[in-house]
Amino acid sequence: MKKLILSLSAILFTIALSAQTTVFVGATVPSGAFGQTEVAYQGLSNSNGTQGGAALGFTIGAKELISLPVNGLSAFVSADLMFNPLNDTLKAESTDFSSSLVSAKVDVYNPSYFNIPIMAGLHYTFGGENVKLYVEAGVGANIRMISKSGYNADADAVIGILSGSLSSTTTYKLATTFAYQAGIGVSINNKYTLATNYYVLGAGTVSGTTKTDGDFGVLGIALPGSTAGDFTRGTVCPTMFTVRLGYNL
Repeated sequence: MKKLILSLSAILFTIALSAQTTVFVGATVPSGAFGQTEVAYQGLSNSNGTQGGAALGFTIGAKELISLPVNGLSAFVSADLMFNPLNDTLKAESTDFSSSLVSAKVDVYNPSYFNIPIMAGLHYTFGGENVKLYVEAGVGANIRMISKSGYNADADAVIGILSGSLSSTTTYKLATTFAYQAGIGVSINNKYTLATNYYVLGAGTVSGTTKTDGDFGVLGIALPGSTAGDFTRGTVCPTMFTVRLGYNL
């Protein structure tokens, strides 16, 4: 048993010595249905689930390369955080309106996408001593999160038609899906990298709960003070190109 533990420790120590860690930052460019807007309304997906409505975003992450006994070939594990807001077409805007008869104010907060792909794969490097090219591909899992969305509204009509306040909050469920990626890049002096990758992060259902609270009334009749309901809005598959600068630690 002691020999086995010592052998495993030696293997892990050897892997650690041969490993190279890269940290990177860059932009995410939605592609396909993830960046598509078919109808102009404030929602993440339409009835058939093809509308993602994502805008240009950013990413940060890290990758660990582990040398294999083949010249230029390494295994890698990586983790990323990718952020994409909604595009301008789908974003709802806050409003502040007043006149002699009515005043109204609506504060809106829009949802955003957060994707966390965790992957493993193969990385192959070739070229000269100071400037090298590489290709890579990997598979893994993606955790998709969508931030809360909703609004806070206040209205007051002099003629008494409608008045009061109303707030609504939508909370989205996490989705975990199979994901894969492939990319190419250049390494300079074994210290800096510039790479582009294409990610397919898996189709997940957009679902959650919407809760509404308030003391809103129409013609003096109070509307229900608090309601809550679950919803499902089809599926969204985050697909995107990334362009990233990296630094080898």
